[in-house]
Amino acid sequence: MKKSQHPPKPSLHLLLRQSGFVRVLHQRYPTLTRQELLICVLLRDGLSSGEMASKLHCSIRTVENHRYKIRKKIGLRTSEDLSLMMVLMPSREEKR
Repeated sequence: MKKSQHPPKPSLHLLLRQSGFVRVLHQRYPTLTRQELLICVLLRDGLSSGEMASKLHCSIRTVENHRYKIRKKIGLRTSEDLSLMMVLMPSREEKR
């Protein structure tokens, strides 16, 4: 299948759908790239690396590399911690 035959990548739609969560994540970790933010959204939605790879039309290894870079940037050690952190992250900044 040619690359042009793939449906468009869902990145903008997914980022906008979770805009509050993405905004909080970007404020706390400004070095995360757009693709890394997208991986965080998909983690929050409970997708596995294989499901993310299928949705993003990339390899599982590419997704795993993004997950590794995210963990390094936010200071976590394991993929389980990353998945849990994304689920527990608030979708808006708490007012004090």
